[in-house]
Amino acid sequence: MVELQGTLNYTILYRVLEVKSLGKVSIYIDYELWQKFKKMVVRRSGDTRSLSKEVQSLIEETIVEKALLDTFKKLGLNLEKLPPFGDVKAVVTVKPTSSGRKVREMRDGRAESISG
Repeated sequence: MVELQGTLNYTILYRVLEVKSLGKVSIYIDYELWQKFKKMVVRRSGDTRSLSKEVQSLIEETIVEKALLDTFKKLGLNLEKLPPFGDVKAVVTVKPTSSGRKVREMRDGRAESISG
């Protein structure tokens, strides 16, 4: 078995969003890092055909994260990085409200203003 070390040139397909087509691109990446990434993808998906989709997904997430950080910066919130979405908790109202009761109040108020 030949053991490769150092940096290798890999060719990856990417989707050009404007024209909805695939393009071919070459990148240089550490061999061991690429092997670990491939193993992770195979464990998750069962085959290596999902590699391009995984790389594309990571690139899209990075672009979205950068856009969000830039927006927060413009709003005066200087964050180093976004919190993991698993750490974001849903906000629950302190006082529970009944939408049925609110609609009834609105209808009664309208009826009173019409009958006047």
